[in-house]
Amino acid sequence: MKKLFALMLALCLLGSCCAVAEEGTKEISWGDVEAISALHEGSFQAIADTGLIMYVPNSFAAVELTEEQIAQGNFFLLKDENNYRVSAMLQSLGTLELSDFVAEQLKAGATEMEEVAINGISAMSYEFEVNGEKIGCIAFYNNTDNTVLTLSFAPANDEAYQEIIALMSGSIQAAE
Repeated sequence: MKKLFALMLALCLLGSCCAVAEEGTKEISWGDVEAISALHEGSFQAIADTGLIMYVPNSFAAVELTEEQIAQGNFFLLKDENNYRVSAMLQSLGTLELSDFVAEQLKAGATEMEEVAINGISAMSYEFEVNGEKIGCIAFYNNTDNTVLTLSFAPANDEAYQEIIALMSGSIQAAE
C-alpha cells in the first residue's frame, strides 16, 4: 500500500511540473522549476539582444567561440567544471518557413520533437544524438525577422545535468 501511495504521489508531482495545454502543447513555467534554483546559486542573464533572459548557475562560465562556431551562428557558449555545456545559435531562415526548419531538423536526426510553451513563449523542443551524447535543444521562432534562436544543452543524457537543464530551460522568459 505504501508503494502504491508513493507511486501515486510521484505521478501527481510529475503532473504538477508540466501542465498540458488543450492542443497538446506542454507548458512549463518558472514556478515549476524555481525551487531547484536554491540548489544552484546563480542569476538571470540576458540571452544577448534577443529580449529573453535565462537563469544561469554560477558554476557556468563563458567560453570563447571559435571562428567556425561564430560562422555557424553561435553567439555564446557556457561551460562548467563537469563539461556541461549550453550554447545559443541564431539562424536566419531567409525565405524558408518554420515548417521547413522543422523538416530540416527531423532530416538531420532530431527526435522527441514537441511543441512547448516556456513562460508563455512558444517553442519547439527536440534532441539529437552525436557520438552517443544527447543534445537537448529548444528553438524559439521570431516571425518578425524570420529567425530561430536555438539553445542547446549537452550532455542531455547525464542524469546529474538534467536537473540543471530543467532549471535553465524552465527559466527562459521575456526580459522586463
